[in-house]
Amino acid sequence: MPSELRRILVSAVDDFWMRPCDLRMLDVLRRCYGGLLIVWVGWLWIDRRLLFGEGSWVPAEVTRAVIDPDTWNLYSVVPDTPFFVSAALLLLALGGVALAGGWWPRAAAAVSFLLLIAIQHANNLLVDSEDAVFRLFAFYLIFVPPRDQLQWHPGVPHPEVRSAVRFPAWPLRLFQLQMCLIYLCSGIQKTDGIEWLDGTALYYVFRLDDTAMFPMPAGITESMGCLRMMTWSVLVFELLTPVLLWVKSTRRTCLVVAAAFHLLANYSMNLHLFHWIMLTGLLSFVEYEEWQFLTRCVHLKRR
Repeated sequence: MPSELRRILVSAVDDFWMRPCDLRMLDVLRRCYGGLLIVWVGWLWIDRRLLFGEGSWVPAEVTRAVIDPDTWNLYSVVPDTPFFVSAALLLLALGGVALAGGWWPRAAAAVSFLLLIAIQHANNLLVDSEDAVFRLFAFYLIFVPPRDQLQWHPGVPHPEVRSAVRFPAWPLRLFQLQMCLIYLCSGIQKTDGIEWLDGTALYYVFRLDDTAMFPMPAGITESMGCLRMMTWSVLVFELLTPVLLWVKSTRRTCLVVAAAFHLLANYSMNLHLFHWIMLTGLLSFVEYEEWQFLTRCVHLKRR
């Protein structure tokens, strides 16, 4: 590789990861994540006696027999009694409260990350893609500075560089690349299924009663033409989104389409908090000025 080309590539990679940028949206993302984490714990809390500890469907001895003994899990640090299981869930909920409130956010993220691993390994039957995203986001939030470190450079006179901040972009890039990987991998995996290629996948999806949330109009679910168009649209959306999110001219449109997709999917399918955590992750592509504009519009409508 010519030295000049190598220098350009190294400079581009360094600029992508290390260029100072506005990270205030990560504080918004962190607070939204904290709220979702509280809800996540609340759902587990209802059935905690059935899911964890002695007398549950998956007691500690079963967990130790299924997973590697060296794997970090809830019973590695506390007994499997109901008291300690409840205490661990309460501590995780407190981590969500701290993240939502912006109190000791890096420590709260670290504690939440470890507890998420421990709780999920204590009952692998509960773990799905949603839980993996929660765990990854908690890990990334460890590296996001507190809000008071995400401010403008004081005394920068030039308006074009006024938005420069003291921290590099790499914590933001972690969220952005993770979101793109989720969409891309999901789209690639769907191309291995004949139902997604022939357009019949959503025909079966809308007939899974155990995952149904609210009924879709019969004109859509009974029309193979509509179902094929929707199936192929999902496939195209997941394959193109990782590209269009990085193009300045298509980013806003792509974000609107992605938000509509997740809200519609959440309406029709009961996937717990998966679509909400995905919407939270999409905030990493929203600029802080755009977020301020949206919040002002909401406040005006309330008045």
